[in-house]
Amino acid sequence: MSLAFFFLGQWFLLQGYSLVSSLIAVVISGFLLYTAHRTNSGRPQVNRLSLLFLMSGLLCNFFVIFLINQNFWDTRILIIWVASLFMVLGAGFIRREPCLPRELVVSVFGNKAHCFLLFCGIAAAVFFRLWRLSEIPPGLWGDEFQAAETALGLLEQGAFSPFQCTPFTRGDELTNLYLSFILGVFKLFGINYLSVKMISVLPGISVVIGTYILARKFTGKDGALLAVFFIAVSHWHVGMSRWGWFNVLMSLLQVLSCAALLHSLDTGRRGWAFLSGILMGCALYTYLASRIAFVVSVLFVVILFVLRKTHRRTIMINLAWFFLGSWIVLAPIMPYYIKNPEVLTERMQQVSCVDSILQDGNITPLLSSIKKHALMFHYKGDRSTRHNPYGGPMLDPVQGLLFLAGLGLVLVKWRKGYNILLLLWLMLGLCGGILTEPAGAPQSFRTFMVVPVLALMSGIAF
Repeated sequence: MSLAFFFLGQWFLLQGYSLVSSLIAVVISGFLLYTAHRTNSGRPQVNRLSLLFLMSGLLCNFFVIFLINQNFWDTRILIIWVASLFMVLGAGFIRREPCLPRELVVSVFGNKAHCFLLFCGIAAAVFFRLWRLSEIPPGLWGDEFQAAETALGLLEQGAFSPFQCTPFTRGDELTNLYLSFILGVFKLFGINYLSVKMISVLPGISVVIGTYILARKFTGKDGALLAVFFIAVSHWHVGMSRWGWFNVLMSLLQVLSCAALLHSLDTGRRGWAFLSGILMGCALYTYLASRIAFVVSVLFVVILFVLRKTHRRTIMINLAWFFLGSWIVLAPIMPYYIKNPEVLTERMQQVSCVDSILQDGNITPLLSSIKKHALMFHYKGDRSTRHNPYGGPMLDPVQGLLFLAGLGLVLVKWRKGYNILLLLWLMLGLCGGILTEPAGAPQSFRTFMVVPVLALMSGIAF
């Protein structure tokens, strides 16, 4: 209830209501938060320092939204925003229990052979993404060149707000926060050809580690290593990583967000749920399909709430902290979206399959797209030579068989553990390609977010 009033106060602020109305809602939120931390006996049930951090972080975020909504920008606002994130994150971790997943750390570094194999998987990912990178692919594609050019143009303007968007290609826009990430890569590697490639190569390598952490929530050590191997050598993932696409960063953030969310559900640590929300909020600054990733996480927790009657309170608390983390990250850009609502829908309207359905007068184009995307794993993949140079299926024969076996196991045991997350991730992730124009189906670019879940299911089957 406290968080609901906090969201209401910020929404009043974004909609142009009086500052007094917003402050009243925030004050009520603070009062409810203070009273909620005590039991019926009057004893505090949470750490007072944790409560102080939480309230301070929420107030800082409210102050940031107020200043941005008044069209005021200063670098110090960014500092306050980052501080609000760390304060609320600290509030979720100030407890006596250890916050790190020690079982995972011990199982990795306590077994030398296992540690060596994991290192080999990471080394394979590094090799396949860096080998002859200056020659393969033979140049920059238009989108990655324009993204780099847009970021440099933003830098030439001088001071800019990361919580706005800059026009990109095809009527699309990139968030300035993502462009800031590109500028950060240029700061590390210089402004050159290889640094443009590093925009996706770095997340493409990092996702291997994230996949291992997430895989341990679904399978044992051997299955997790197999998942690491498949995503490290996947021609689908390697190809996208070498092309400088922004969906690679989105995929990394989704994997890490889901890993943090599952750990929060396992341990009851609210800080992990909040961290999951932060990562998902950052993903929403990158690529359009990240909205599907957000829906996947929310639907998963809601379904889990329905299925697990004995843990509903913990699940709902974690969902609230997940929403809070996502909102604090997204709130600063909301004034821009409210003033420019077309930014949220223009690109979706351009690539939607609705026009094809209306022209044919039936859903045949949609059914055709579903069929092509279902067959792209084992029969005929993406027809674009940029995304699939050899024109074959998106999975190699070995992973293709293991994926089918893993999918069968997950379907049979969909209620067990967190298997429902994998099913939602796969089905909704494919919608990013299925619901776009059928002429380009199957779409490996717009369905790229399913690559980690394919590796996870393959590992489960082992």
